[in-house]
Amino acid sequence: MLSIGQITIYMEVRDMRKKMIAVAAVLLIVAGCSSVANVTRFDTTEYPPTTKIDVFSEESNVHVPFTEIGIVRASRGGQQEQLDSMKVSAMRAGADALVKVQYDNVGKEAALVAQAVMLRYKH
Repeated sequence: MLSIGQITIYMEVRDMRKKMIAVAAVLLIVAGCSSVANVTRFDTTEYPPTTKIDVFSEESNVHVPFTEIGIVRASRGGQQEQLDSMKVSAMRAGADALVKVQYDNVGKEAALVAQAVMLRYKH
């Protein structure tokens, strides 16, 4: 025969498992819908991550010296999700700015794909 304490523990564990399954399901759904960004560096130089990033339509709008350090591409999601994903990946790569952000529809399904050039300011 189970004691009241054992029954209570069993019920708490059961409830915790249900909550964990629900959280895992939500995370899978969010991960499946979120944008994925990939970075291609122009050289092997490693830069420390940055904490903010500027976005410019053209290089002529950048009024500080800079170096192009690579390209970042994103797929899945809408334009804002892709831009946000590219910003995060570019900051991890040490970029201070994104320039020439472009959105294209590619493939049979006309999937939206974004890309931008990553800039590092010369400090």
